[in-house]
Amino acid sequence: MADEEHIRHCMLHEFQLGRKASEAAENICSALGQDAVSARKCQRWFEKFREGNFSLDDKSGRGRVSNFDQEALQALLVQNPQITQQELATTLNCSQKTISNQLRALGKVQKFGKWVPHELTDNNRNQRVTICSSLLSRQNRLPFLEQIVPGDEKWVL
Repeated sequence: MADEEHIRHCMLHEFQLGRKASEAAENICSALGQDAVSARKCQRWFEKFREGNFSLDDKSGRGRVSNFDQEALQALLVQNPQITQQELATTLNCSQKTISNQLRALGKVQKFGKWVPHELTDNNRNQRVTICSSLLSRQNRLPFLEQIVPGDEKWVL
């Protein structure tokens, strides 16, 4: 897909040729790919061009400015890793969706009732390699994997 600035140049060119926004969107999509730009996006840019604003810089930070305190969230997670999203939302006086978004931004996921980093640390990776190597060598000496009965299966051999 073409980069956004190139698409904005194409929209300005189409505007200067006197085309309608929907027509411009069709032309750009036929040249750059089916989902290059929506008709609505072209309409917004054409509105801007009609007002005499030919700057192709996109406004950054659309939407509401967040005043969320991530440090307070991190402190609560360190203090109590088992805390729920709803409890965090109540404590921080915000919505559960905001908490969910902030936890995702921090790279946190809940595993076994605890908030942990989504990415493994080097220590975690090394620990997993050691455990896997140990289990593999144990399996080679004395096969035990066939004796394991999975708890989520509906049948048992």
